Amino acid sequence: MFGAVIEELEEQLDGRLRVHLLFWSDLARIYVTPGVEFEVWYARTVGDGVVLP
Repeated sequence: MFGAVIEELEEQLDGRLRVHLLFWSDLARIYVTPGVEFEVWYARTVGDGVVLP
């Protein structure tokens, strides 16, 4: 798991959210690559998504 904060947030027409994340660890660059699926966890899974190019 990598901690991150949302820097930008854009709601899409289909109700989905597109966000730009700032990760606290440089190690995230190795794992957070285009096409990778992820879950947003905050004491439980609260969302999921795919890393965009």
